[in-house]
Amino acid sequence: MTVLSKVVTDEKEIEDSLYIHDKKQYPYIVNRVSDLSLTKFVEMVFRNQFGDPLRLLPFQSVMLHMMWHKKFPMMLACRGAGKTFMLAVFCLLKCLLVPGTKVVIVSGGFRQAKFTFQYIDTLVKASPILQETIRKFHPGNDFGVKFATDKVYIKVGSNTEITGIPVGDGSKVRGMRATTLVCDEVASIDDSVFDTAIGPFLSVKADPAEAVIAASFLRRLKELGANQDVIDLVEKSSRANGNQLVLSGTATYQFNHFFRRFEAYNIFARSKGDPQAIKEGLRRQSRDGTISVSDEMLERWGKVWHEYAVFALPYYGMPEGFLDDDIVANHKAIMDPTIFGHEYECKFSKDTNGFFPRSIIDEASPGKGNADEVHYEMYGEPGFQYVMGLDPARWNDNFGLVVLKLVGTTAEVVYTESWNKAKWEVSIGKIKDVLSRFPNMAYIACDKGGGGDTIQEMLASAKYLREGEQPIIEIDPSDDYKAIPNARRILEMVNFHTWTAPANHALKRDIIMKNILFPGRLDDDIVMNKHAKRLIDSPEFDYEDAEHVLCAEHINDLLYGTEDDDGEIASLGNYREIDELTNELCAIIMTVTEKGTEGFGLQKMVDQPDGLDVRRRDRYSALLLAGHAARMIKGHGHEKGWGKAYGGSPQEILKNRKGGPGDGYRPMRRKGGVAY
Repeated sequence: MTVLSKVVTDEKEIEDSLYIHDKKQYPYIVNRVSDLSLTKFVEMVFRNQFGDPLRLLPFQSVMLHMMWHKKFPMMLACRGAGKTFMLAVFCLLKCLLVPGTKVVIVSGGFRQAKFTFQYIDTLVKASPILQETIRKFHPGNDFGVKFATDKVYIKVGSNTEITGIPVGDGSKVRGMRATTLVCDEVASIDDSVFDTAIGPFLSVKADPAEAVIAASFLRRLKELGANQDVIDLVEKSSRANGNQLVLSGTATYQFNHFFRRFEAYNIFARSKGDPQAIKEGLRRQSRDGTISVSDEMLERWGKVWHEYAVFALPYYGMPEGFLDDDIVANHKAIMDPTIFGHEYECKFSKDTNGFFPRSIIDEASPGKGNADEVHYEMYGEPGFQYVMGLDPARWNDNFGLVVLKLVGTTAEVVYTESWNKAKWEVSIGKIKDVLSRFPNMAYIACDKGGGGDTIQEMLASAKYLREGEQPIIEIDPSDDYKAIPNARRILEMVNFHTWTAPANHALKRDIIMKNILFPGRLDDDIVMNKHAKRLIDSPEFDYEDAEHVLCAEHINDLLYGTEDDDGEIASLGNYREIDELTNELCAIIMTVTEKGTEGFGLQKMVDQPDGLDVRRRDRYSALLLAGHAARMIKGHGHEKGWGKAYGGSPQEILKNRKGGPGDGYRPMRRKGGVAY
């Protein structure tokens, strides 16, 4: 029995009638459902991991309804709410019910788009009906998601598909034709790319041929006496101007373009079509209270106000039991309140109020989306120098490590690692692993406290040398180390606490002046392509395994870390480590004593459990040291004495510099061979 069985009972007749225009143009799934209300449709067609009907919760039904019926829907939801899963459900439904649908999924990082396809793949493989539908159009082919070099895709019908692509500089979006564009994690997409590539997408009309197909499809449904709900549902999604832009993401800072779009969507939706209300709303939104929008544009927005919708779901609006309350409470305790507001409360915050505002870090994070963009690195690139900052610790604090790549007059943050409660032998092994991957390390700045003396001894000791390694000693070694043969003199031990104030000011200045740059969006394909060959050519590579799989998994673990059985992050990868580094920077505040002494520490915790502050700042401390190391090598336009050392050896740099470590503000002092 079918949805059309009230009129025609012969299934062959139904199928012949539906496909009379072109049998391959219409979703076969239409013949298999009893009711096309969205929620019931999902329950009928989709299956969970146990093979049972996929039953949507009320908030999921609202999400789906909004995406289906609005041309410009926007979703914000707390961490763990399943936005990406619902995007997967929506994309499949769109392809199944609307002929000629072409969905394109983009995000700031290609990996986020791939997440959606993981859900799509899971949904398809759990649903016999979906498999049958896809096989009908593609006999002899499997029904899974296909992964290519620069895209991921699945073909649902002969002219119906879902494609995920890296947004990059927007060129791939411009070159593709789609009827539905899904932008996930909108805040991570560069503003200029959104305006120049994604915005114009909406002005492209759907293919006229597909409009004819859709009209024919609707006509046949009516002739066959299909349920009116079916007709209304398909007709709604098959409008001649049916291009659709779906935005999804997490709240962020108000200086990000996502907030401006969030505000505009709310203004349009609440205006009820009144152009004057839109005008007043935009004026309030503007920084200076003025707008430059024509009356014609206001009228146009007024006519389509009902096509805009915003759905925001904070953690306290979630159904009881959907989220793990203990995990939420833990995150509320250890997260910076601003970050918690973004991730769990759907709150767009103003700029951070710490010593390092988020806005200056954002400005120093280029988002070009091409090979020249600052990227995460796991291996040193030949022809470039690198410097490293080390903030040693063993038990209570994290051991922090930051690597900067020197490019022209800038230093790029390319690698960060941290660990906790490790024996010194483990820590020195991790440092040496990094040094082996970055053999062109030109300068290491290490905090003398927290076990720094131990690290210094182990770097110089023959006991811990690996094959082909040289001992590493101070640039200006004390008598204890001068006699070590064949040593690399690239280490500076820094008495950290005596120069934190000038070092913080220098770091802030370098970030503002863009002397230090952070990775923008993660384009993991660029990173993987860049380093896969290096991994394949390494002696450790096992050619018995599939090369691309091994490389992808290895690099993926380095980039993102791994997850334990409970889904919690077990080890932070490079991507998350650098993200945590910027969070630590934003949490730093400056205090001034009555005597005018500056201090730098973490913002006071909110709802701190048992008075315990479990947040760290070790990555930030390592960046202070790495920034100092970069300035020692490059000078970065500080005092003229530093300029004389530009391009010189570390020994010449120490000899010629006039400022103290990382500052340029006060004379250098020496004590026991240690510059501080």
